[in-house]
Amino acid sequence: METQKISNSWRTTGIILVSIYVLASVLEYFLYTSDRKAGTLLTFIIISFFLAIKRFGVKDTIVFLVISFLVAWSSETTSVLTGFPFGHYHYTSGPKLGVVPLALGFGYFSPGVFSLLVASALLDKKDLSMKGPDLVLWPLIASFLITMWDLCYDPAPSTIAKGYIWEQGGAYFGVPVSNFLGWVFVAFIIFFLFALYLRRDKRPQADTVIEDKPFWILSIATYLCFAIQAISRALAAKNFEVVAEDGHKFWTGDIHGSLAVVSLFTIVFVSFYAVLRVLRSQRKQAERP
Repeated sequence: METQKISNSWRTTGIILVSIYVLASVLEYFLYTSDRKAGTLLTFIIISFFLAIKRFGVKDTIVFLVISFLVAWSSETTSVLTGFPFGHYHYTSGPKLGVVPLALGFGYFSPGVFSLLVASALLDKKDLSMKGPDLVLWPLIASFLITMWDLCYDPAPSTIAKGYIWEQGGAYFGVPVSNFLGWVFVAFIIFFLFALYLRRDKRPQADTVIEDKPFWILSIATYLCFAIQAISRALAAKNFEVVAEDGHKFWTGDIHGSLAVVSLFTIVFVSFYAVLRVLRSQRKQAERP
């Protein structure tokens, strides 16, 4: 069966980009005091477009970006105003579109790309056909994968950095459980709408197949960086006391350490299993007569 061809130059570029991002994820918390440096974030965004365009094509990548922005901005706005679906909170900084920082509308796109790609690897789904259970399973698995990322991240910019304030605190280091339920819900809507769009794809199924092992390994490695960053923060971040809106006091070292542990048993495990799925799929392909 004909599949998409991955050139050596594309592989080399991808390896360089992901290697830079992995290195930055390890070092930035040791070298700088801020929680997230612009260079690392920019590399992350570039990689997401780089892989998304190869996987989906330019037009479909733009469609996914638009869907992500519209659903994310709408749900964030609704939650700030009413508390649904994430909980009651408000943002403290950043140029806003209404009550939500403008950049946040794009904040679901890049992690969403990697969640979809890792979900494809877990399902051994190398094409873009949305037939039968794939229409639901693919977005459902991806929605839990992106929520794993938020699980290892959210208390840092909220409870510690105060970039947004959970007005009633929450059981998870000042973050309410409703936030993570909201992430699964909103992400599933984004991914399901995109899956419905892909279902209308007129390209031959074979033209959407990517069997190239480095493509999938690069996607998984970038997703794994979410855990690398959590572990780096735990090792390098300063330890001081913070207070959530409900009056609970936490030590930042305890928060970062706990998020690192959570990342080990969520993102790290899933990434390891996804790599095994890719390697096993490649071996089966090689054994076919």
